[in-house]
Amino acid sequence: MTTTKRKTKKKALSATDKNGFLAVVALGASLDTAARYFKREPQEILDALTDDADFQRDFKQAQEQAEVFFLKQVKTAALDAKNWRAATWSLERLRPDR
Repeated sequence: MTTTKRKTKKKALSATDKNGFLAVVALGASLDTAARYFKREPQEILDALTDDADFQRDFKQAQEQAEVFFLKQVKTAALDAKNWRAATWSLERLRPDR
């Protein structure tokens, strides 16, 4: 008697799943890290992003939120002369051609 393995399909991302995923991305996690955190495959998240324009928009906004938060932190640190490295780091990234 042979047994066949069935692939078990994960259930679709619920609104709660999506909100949790977006919250982790807004903290600065990559798509891969956030997917693993929620025990999902990155491809599942990519598929959901492809299928849901609102989720895709919110994902981009969460990524931008994290980036802006960290830029604000670096800018605040750079205001203090003893943190000159923060200012240098910012300039290197904002103006890599200079």
